[in-house]
Amino acid sequence: MRSRYSAYATAEIDYIIETLLPAKRSTAMRQELIEYTKQIKFVKLDIVDAPVVNPDKPTQGVVEFKAWYQDTDKQYYCQHERSRFQLIDGNWYYQDGDVYGYDTPIKLERNQPCICGSGKKYKKCCGK
Repeated sequence: MRSRYSAYATAEIDYIIETLLPAKRSTAMRQELIEYTKQIKFVKLDIVDAPVVNPDKPTQGVVEFKAWYQDTDKQYYCQHERSRFQLIDGNWYYQDGDVYGYDTPIKLERNQPCICGSGKKYKKCCGK
């Protein structure tokens, strides 16, 4: 999960596609991902829950996360998702996920801690 987040944050389109379940890939995906990564600046990832793989289903995994990002209008959002992964030939692939929300902008006050987790006040960090 962290590697896919990093790939989105750095626009590593090939890696994002390579770590997607092959049955979910499409020919239009590359251009869609390029456009998406141009519109979003990821600032923080919180892993909410990553339970140990169930021994009864060793080829399936779940990760719940919150990805904090900023859009082109400088608004911050949080995408909260529970993602499902499949293990195939020793590699984990993103299958799909349940998104709990990311449509409501987050209002940050100048003196609150920065959303990125730096420990600085927002006005001295990402709010510059």
